[in-house]
Amino acid sequence: MIVKVMCLNNEFEFPVVLTKYAITHMLKPLLVSIPDVLVLDLNEKYEIFQEFIPPGYINEKEVKYVTENLLNLMANAYKWIDEDDLYSMLSDFAEKLRKKSLGGIIPVGMYENYVNSAIINKDTIEVVPNKMARYIVNPYYDYTGVPFKERKTLQNEIINLAIGLEKKGDNYDTIYESIVDYDLNQNKLTKRMLESLAGVSYATIKNYLKEYPELDEAFKQVNRLSGTEKQQLNKKYNQAKN
Repeated sequence: MIVKVMCLNNEFEFPVVLTKYAITHMLKPLLVSIPDVLVLDLNEKYEIFQEFIPPGYINEKEVKYVTENLLNLMANAYKWIDEDDLYSMLSDFAEKLRKKSLGGIIPVGMYENYVNSAIINKDTIEVVPNKMARYIVNPYYDYTGVPFKERKTLQNEIINLAIGLEKKGDNYDTIYESIVDYDLNQNKLTKRMLESLAGVSYATIKNYLKEYPELDEAFKQVNRLSGTEKQQLNKKYNQAKN
């Protein structure tokens, strides 16, 4: 495993949950050394906790409960960081919650009390992962020449490209394995059968066979050798022996 937080657990009653912040903290020496790499691929998916803002507006009857609960959850997720940094992080999060809250139930100044209370209770619950992460944005990337308003778009484009390549590789492996593992004693392997075996669409099968000659050649060989009269005779012979 590339990243671990077990070293942080000894000082707390409840285990420390993995977050993107924790990953970038532990990989800081590496990330600092590669300022030309915007998105780092961790090579596998990790369960992490990601703080969240409720969709839409928070109903005035639920404002107090939701605000206290989410701030407490976030404080427990980031309890291992410096308290001044934690205070700043929670204050920014509280401001986002305030803008989503209806009714003005909580006075502006009261949010600071909620933040301080969350910090006091930062090791009182166990936070569980709620998301998977494989790609980490390098906070030390050199954005020279990239306008600030375009940086988030650039990050998303690179991550989406990486996800697309990952999915493409997974599809290739799945189709290839379905072809080479096919029992030649069965009926002739067709693209429709391969669609069912690989669990991908017929259009995907056709596209991949067209795009990758080695995949198409493997399919043609299995198609030619499977379900032949000789194979069917062998199958009947083997069944008779059993």
